[in-house]
Amino acid sequence: MSQEELGARASLHRTEIGMLEQGTRLARVDTLMKLAGALSISPMELLEGIHWTPGTTSAGGFAISERTLSRSRDDCDESSESS
Repeated sequence: MSQEELGARASLHRTEIGMLEQGTRLARVDTLMKLAGALSISPMELLEGIHWTPGTTSAGGFAISERTLSRSRDDCDESSESS
């Protein structure tokens, strides 16, 4: 699915979809709900494999499990093949 199509389905601009993909923008809860609806999946599926590590004396950070990344790449490959 293209950024344009996902943006239209989720009522978001194509550039916002790109920034979310690149990790230069964090999605708010309402944006996650729009994306999940546009993709016909649960919001939990979008968050699966993402973990927050709390900070102690420095800022915390997000981590994405390697299994989630490889499954996401596989989903993208399957999507490209069916388009």
